[in-house]
Amino acid sequence: MGWKIRRIIALLAILGMIFVQQSQYTEFVYAKEDWKPFEPEQENDTEDTEEGEIPKSPEEETPETSETEEMECFQITIPEEDGKNGYYISKPEVKLCHIGERGVTKYRFTNGEGVVSEGELKTEQEERIFSEEYTEGKNHLSVWMEEEGEKIEQFSLEKDFLIDTQKPELNLQVPNGFDAWYQKSVLLSVLAEDGTNGSQIEEVICAYGDQEIGKSKKGNVSFQIHQPSVRGEGVIITVKATDRAGNLAEESCRIFIDQNPPKASLEGVQDYMITSQSVDVIYKVEEENRIGNLNARTVWEDTEGNIMDLPVNEWNDTDQGKCAVQTLKEDGTYQLSVEVVDQAGFTSRVTGQVMIDSTNPVIRYVDQINGKYLQKFCWNYPMEEWILDYTSCTYIIKLDGALYHMGETISKEGKHVLSVQAVDSAGNIGEARAEFVIDHTPPKIQFCNIENGVQYEKERAFRVVMENSEDWIDEMKINGEKQKMDPKQNEVCYTAQEEKNYEVEILAKDEAGNQTAAKMNFQVIPEKTIIQKLTAPIGKRLSHYINTEEEEKSEDQEPEYGKMAAGVLAAVTAALMTLGG
Repeated sequence: MGWKIRRIIALLAILGMIFVQQSQYTEFVYAKEDWKPFEPEQENDTEDTEEGEIPKSPEEETPETSETEEMECFQITIPEEDGKNGYYISKPEVKLCHIGERGVTKYRFTNGEGVVSEGELKTEQEERIFSEEYTEGKNHLSVWMEEEGEKIEQFSLEKDFLIDTQKPELNLQVPNGFDAWYQKSVLLSVLAEDGTNGSQIEEVICAYGDQEIGKSKKGNVSFQIHQPSVRGEGVIITVKATDRAGNLAEESCRIFIDQNPPKASLEGVQDYMITSQSVDVIYKVEEENRIGNLNARTVWEDTEGNIMDLPVNEWNDTDQGKCAVQTLKEDGTYQLSVEVVDQAGFTSRVTGQVMIDSTNPVIRYVDQINGKYLQKFCWNYPMEEWILDYTSCTYIIKLDGALYHMGETISKEGKHVLSVQAVDSAGNIGEARAEFVIDHTPPKIQFCNIENGVQYEKERAFRVVMENSEDWIDEMKINGEKQKMDPKQNEVCYTAQEEKNYEVEILAKDEAGNQTAAKMNFQVIPEKTIIQKLTAPIGKRLSHYINTEEEEKSEDQEPEYGKMAAGVLAAVTAALMTLGG
């Protein structure tokens, strides 16, 4: 039993010395766990430890051990993996040391690219450090001991080193580039690659600040970005990619997203506004990010139909966007419009119309009847004909203080007063007033000093007079010949001197246009003798008697009575003439 205790104490002493010397390394290994054991008939010369199986020390061997059993195994120091999933994210420093004087320690190192390097350690305490030989991917180290050309199976080690020192490569893309603006959202395409010999992508995470947008186990993935920009500043999106070894790649990008269209407005006026005063139009644009294109336009059509563009060029910055002020003064119609396009392509447009009319409505035709005489009155003009104004109007018509209805005919004779008031849409007022007289009675003509059918000796002076002094004789004809006279004479004097028949024709008119025609026939004969003058009354009486008797006689009366009366008249006349002679 004593020799077993001594062996245990010797083993613990050896382990303590090794631990003190190699305390800076994470792992201290003499051989791999898969060392090949000796043949079954041989005694097991290894012990299980935390580092794996190690050969027994010579002190622990029994006096019956052979020379092979007295050979010391190599020492190898392997750091623990500093990555995840068995990977090294930095090249490990592995130290191989030959122990003792017997045998040879050989090694074969194959890097991730398949390049092989071999060597051997013969001298006691001879070392070989593996540090720069590693390449990305799977590296393999084989270590074994030989003596006299024969491989000592129990003194061998096979070790794989998974190396991934490179972080993944990240490529971020958006459809139109990172300088462009996008509406509502944009798709961020992420390509994370870890190379052929890398450990490959473990996870990709997309985040906005502390807010996670999404994650994926795939290296080629897209994320929908909705975060809006504010005041023209893009949002910072961070993408992180980790590989299986634990390497982290991080990439940030700035993305411009506009969630809302701009707002365009016209202030200071209302659409289809009509005013008689000048107005200040305020063009206002609100945009929470950046304005791309801004255009305001005013098209003015004056009262004569001429059209002119009035550009709006002076814009001022505000907390919400931009504004401009334009003053409209002249009469006419103004078509207003403002259009804004932001950097994301959102468009907003607003239009309006303003009419300025600073003049009163013009009322036509009323002055034409002022002081006139009319046969009747009727106001039946179309409104657009008798009211002239740039805008629409309302009107009130009164006749003698009472409302007058368009188209009504007034024939009451006498003096009348017409008043008209028109108010346009801008509030301007136009008024007109007229006094007129309705007269539909024809003028009356008086003949003075002549009678119809009468004979006058030698010559005859006569007058034609209008009963109403405001009426006048428009035309006078003597035997069909038009006489010269002054305009609007209400009295005409004329002397008929020649011995002949006269026909006098008179046409009279008044201010209302009424007219009267009259005719008078008389005869101027030679002056009579004394006998003719004396017999004239008898002849008159007899002629009247004969005419009366002829009217009253019936068909059975004898015609001889008339002949007898005529004979008597002739005898009397002859006697008078004899006496006169």
